[in-house]
Amino acid sequence: MRFWYRKSGMTLAEFDALPAEFKNFAFLNGFKAPEDSWGGIQLLNKEELAYYAAAFRKTGFEGGIGWYRNFTRNWENSADLPTKIDVPCLMISAADDIVLRPEATNGMENYIADLEKHIIPDCGHWTQAEQPEALNTLIVDWLKRRFA
Repeated sequence: MRFWYRKSGMTLAEFDALPAEFKNFAFLNGFKAPEDSWGGIQLLNKEELAYYAAAFRKTGFEGGIGWYRNFTRNWENSADLPTKIDVPCLMISAADDIVLRPEATNGMENYIADLEKHIIPDCGHWTQAEQPEALNTLIVDWLKRRFA
């Protein structure tokens, strides 16, 4: 938990500049390294970390990875579903998210007629923990404009 819930110690541009062999095994290498060498900033305080750890001790992490484990079946079961989304959608990306990169949203407008996209600067993968005010502002503003 302490390894995963961290604000990255580098920007997306810095990550992209790393040698491929480092990027391919960055997470594995991180697990092998001592904790005091992990980059970035811990996002959870002691109480939050204890809460998550207790929940995972009780239920395991199987639910958290179930979507990934079922990916092929989900893909097969959704083969006949419509490819267009016809409801208003908001997509918020993080400028320094190396997992869900902002450019991964390119082309969404081909499938979502009413799409609004935003990128939160100075933010990595955990938007709700790294930039909660910016994230909430975007969501609340969008909801007020679209559904008030």
